[in-house]
Amino acid sequence: MDHRSVTSNFFILFFVLLGVGCTPQCESTSFEAANPLVSTVLEFKMIDLKQGQGPSLEEGGTATVYYRGWVYDESRSDKKGAIIGDNYSNKAPQLIRFGKDELILGWQEGLIGIQAGGQRRLFIPSSMAYGDQGAAPTVPQGAHLIYEVEAVSVDSPTRPQ
Repeated sequence: MDHRSVTSNFFILFFVLLGVGCTPQCESTSFEAANPLVSTVLEFKMIDLKQGQGPSLEEGGTATVYYRGWVYDESRSDKKGAIIGDNYSNKAPQLIRFGKDELILGWQEGLIGIQAGGQRRLFIPSSMAYGDQGAAPTVPQGAHLIYEVEAVSVDSPTRPQ
């Protein structure tokens, strides 16, 4: 196919789609998405709930953390939907190795700089979490997530002198 043919096909498709118009559902003033978890645009955000002390978590370091995670739910006032993980309840903090691709991107970005005793809330878009595939059985496809993480301890990587 040459360039003119591709361009021509693009414009035909564009005008066909433009001519389809709005469905009765999108004309409604009380439109609600069929799946608000996927359609809601969520930007990555981290909020320090409590400052910690001591070394900051950085690339190559480790931290022992407690966490709770929820599916982001736009319809709830606190935005916390179904719980997807919680190690507070079993009192078993988890050791994480930072920067070893063991963490979702939202944790890698969101936990940098946290100190022991620090608590942080992370709003993680699907693209920085489990994406379109989700993480069955708890994380639906395309789900945005909220995590609250508390660093019990942080160890900086050993640096050569």
